[in-house]
Amino acid sequence: MKQFIFLILIILSQSILVFGQSPNDSILIGKARGDIKCYQNGVLINSEDFKTIFKDNPYSLNEMRLSRIDHKAAMIFAYTGGFVFGFGLGSLISGDQIDYTWWWTMGSSAAVVGLAFSLDHSCKKHIRNAVGRYNSELNTSGYLNKNRIELGLGNNGLSFVFRF
Repeated sequence: MKQFIFLILIILSQSILVFGQSPNDSILIGKARGDIKCYQNGVLINSEDFKTIFKDNPYSLNEMRLSRIDHKAAMIFAYTGGFVFGFGLGSLISGDQIDYTWWWTMGSSAAVVGLAFSLDHSCKKHIRNAVGRYNSELNTSGYLNKNRIELGLGNNGLSFVFRF
């Protein structure tokens, strides 16, 4: 009976000393219509919230800064290239006299839109890197306990082994 009580006390002491990471600490990445949305505690995070969340993590903060720069550049290139391409296409459809310079203009505007897609992909990559680094550096337990109970072979057959 004393051995059984001792075994129960050892098992209970192990479960008291270790606690797991709360899933509310980490940031979850969701996709909505091709855009990346980040959530913490079920609430959408905006760019100002990232500054407060990543204040102790300079790598993630820098990645989010690079992401914002890439996003702004991608939007500028996408709108500019899309407008020029659409204007040229509209002129072609309306029946205006088109010479070879319009084709060069439409081709270069399509290349600018392609550059915008590349920058948008880079923006998403930087967000994933920032959130992944932040989540990997969260503490998974408050007390790293090296003690453990294992079920193993002993002198008299199957037994519990307490390792520390």
